[in-house]
Amino acid sequence: MRTFLLKRMRRRLRRASLILQAVVLTGGLVVTPAVFAAEAGDGQHGAHATPVAMPGWTQQLKGQTVVENAMEGHADNAQKMEMQHHR
Repeated sequence: MRTFLLKRMRRRLRRASLILQAVVLTGGLVVTPAVFAAEAGDGQHGAHATPVAMPGWTQQLKGQTVVENAMEGHADNAQKMEMQHHR
């Protein structure tokens, strides 16, 4: 009688442990993609680089280059370069 009860308890324990393992595995598979996914509001950027704020001296240099290009007769060079950078 005692061995019958022990076998029954072991069977229940084994079944409960299998159910627990299945629940943990399923929960991990469901939750993991949500944890490692990109931010929801940032869906448009994908793999593209985001613009970064430039220091003052780079803006000044950019302005100087635009003026020099305009003086040399290449006024649209800066716009072409910007378009190339944003491709």
